[in-house]
Amino acid sequence: MTSTPTATRAFLRDLSLILGVPLVLTTALLAWWRPWGKVMAPYEAPSGTDVFAAVTGTWDWSAAEGFCHKNPHTISFSPDRRAMTLRSPEPYTDSAGVQHWATVYDIREHTRGRIRGLIRGETRHTPTGEPVVWDLILVDANTYRWHRTDWAWGALTPPVRRVRGPRRRRSNPIPERRSSLDVRLATCRQLRALTPDDDLLRQALEVGGARVRAVPWDEIDPRAAGLVCLRSTWDYHRRWPEFRRWIAGFGSGPARLWNPAETLAWNADKAYLRELAAAGVTVPATRWYEPGERPDCEAFLRAAGVSRAVLKPRISATAFATHVVDPGTRLTEAEWQPLEVAGSLLQSFVPEIGEGEASLVFLDGDFSHAVHKRPAPGEFRVQRDFGGRVTVHEPSTALRGFAERVLEAAPCPWVYARVDAVETSRGPTLMELELIEPDLFLATRPDAAQRLARALLARAGGAAA
Repeated sequence: MTSTPTATRAFLRDLSLILGVPLVLTTALLAWWRPWGKVMAPYEAPSGTDVFAAVTGTWDWSAAEGFCHKNPHTISFSPDRRAMTLRSPEPYTDSAGVQHWATVYDIREHTRGRIRGLIRGETRHTPTGEPVVWDLILVDANTYRWHRTDWAWGALTPPVRRVRGPRRRRSNPIPERRSSLDVRLATCRQLRALTPDDDLLRQALEVGGARVRAVPWDEIDPRAAGLVCLRSTWDYHRRWPEFRRWIAGFGSGPARLWNPAETLAWNADKAYLRELAAAGVTVPATRWYEPGERPDCEAFLRAAGVSRAVLKPRISATAFATHVVDPGTRLTEAEWQPLEVAGSLLQSFVPEIGEGEASLVFLDGDFSHAVHKRPAPGEFRVQRDFGGRVTVHEPSTALRGFAERVLEAAPCPWVYARVDAVETSRGPTLMELELIEPDLFLATRPDAAQRLARALLARAGGAAA
């Protein structure tokens, strides 16, 4: 008779054989097939190139239904490889219901087969509260797929494939031509490379035949430069005497600087608002102060009948040295210093700024497009530097007409302009007219970069004549 322990051992041996053999076979099959490698292990760009070169180009979604749009999209990168732009020939709608023609990703990291980026203005979050980040994963030289950090591990979109052969015709393309024209897009030392938006302008100029370089403005010789267009000269207000001498160096001959020196000098001092107000443009109640003067903020508040005001230098940008003041505000000597050097202005605080302001962009004399900039909660500054969010905007007829009247009142020529205004119960109110180095939000309209490039090239032809 077989003892119970012996029978138990025999049963366990047989069970292990029954279960173990399929398990071993399954493990061996998975080790050979490696489905996780096929899902998450990316293809690597070949030696002698990199992931940016491998991804640059035009792509299209597969025939799978329910994923994004099927329009071809073009992927490009900023020169410093810190931003990736996906540009579509037709608008698409994001998760918030806003239409866009381009999406900009701030690149967080990359390998030879993967790019991880955060969409600018992203509002979605992972379950742990982190902003959603996207992984572009190369499957092979002509295919990529997306993974998102709020998706399950291994979850990917259908494949996106490289477009071969003729590309879809762009609207109003710039005819390619040969040219000996040199164009300098002026930046600053702190940000030598172009922004993703301005890189779209570079591409359009090069298609038009120009040789284009991004150069800090103080490294450009006004006497030797070809055509110069100001873009991210974002330190001009801190170096105003030097910048003023530089723009004066272009002289009053053929227009090689855009916008022209006379326009830049007029627009740099916010006293231009006084001139526009005299021409009938609505601006907040304002008082201007000369260099060396220290405003009496409480006296202004009493005279204007308001509880808050905005104090800022007459020459400034990106809310530099800007303060919201009330009867109890006391600035330090360090805070007063930039206000007294350039002179200052006090403006009644416009409460509607909490809902954001509209920026209307005009190119070559005509309206092009608009965006809406909303400040972060608790902020009054709408710039992205302070957490502001930008969305595509369709301005009302009244707002567009107001912006056109602002530009009609401006006494100087321009090829690009941005009118920043807030709609109030009393009608539109001008906050700023930007003619020096405004963000033109070129990515929000598919042909905007081309329109500006055509205008610059046309003026360059006149300057060379």
